[in-house]
Amino acid sequence: MKIYFDKSAHCISLLEAEHNMEFGQFRTPLTQYAAKGLPWVLDNGVFSRFEHDKFVRMQADAIDSELCEWIVVPDVVGNSDRTLKRFLSWTDDYPLVLEKAAYVAQDGQSSALVPWEDIVCLFIGGTDAFKDSQAALLLAMEAKRRGKWVHVGRLNSTERLVSWYGVADSCDGSGISRFTHQRDKLIKNLKDLERTIQTSLKEWC
Repeated sequence: MKIYFDKSAHCISLLEAEHNMEFGQFRTPLTQYAAKGLPWVLDNGVFSRFEHDKFVRMQADAIDSELCEWIVVPDVVGNSDRTLKRFLSWTDDYPLVLEKAAYVAQDGQSSALVPWEDIVCLFIGGTDAFKDSQAALLLAMEAKRRGKWVHVGRLNSTERLVSWYGVADSCDGSGISRFTHQRDKLIKNLKDLERTIQTSLKEWC
């Protein structure tokens, strides 16, 4: 599982050297860390505060950047119906984002209403209850079956790491980006998990 940090590229490079792991940069309109040589993704910042103009500017850069892997299309926290409407409206206004679109699965999301053909990544968002639910896990498995990347947001704890290890391709978390003790603990636990035999998706199903 790859970890993306909302930190400067320099800090992330230092973390890579310290932990002997490859990380990515989680860029947001709030922190606006510069992209400098690392693989990165663009989050929309809706969970904290959506800043439309900043996001549009960063989105334009993301679309043109070879190092940007995917872009989180604006969503509505905790509401799958409104998230789908916002996704369709946003991609109508900015169709080029579909080249790298990540769709955020929210509470109440059904597989049938995920715009699978228009996305490269399924981002597991929503409330904590949804993120830790069987419904979210089944959506992720469907995404993997379709060849999509699966990312889990707000993954700051060992419990959530264990739940998603072997299913999710990547994660991020404000706690692990900000606090050394949380980050070190999660990285250690991830390394411990990687030393074990990974459970296959078939076994999960």
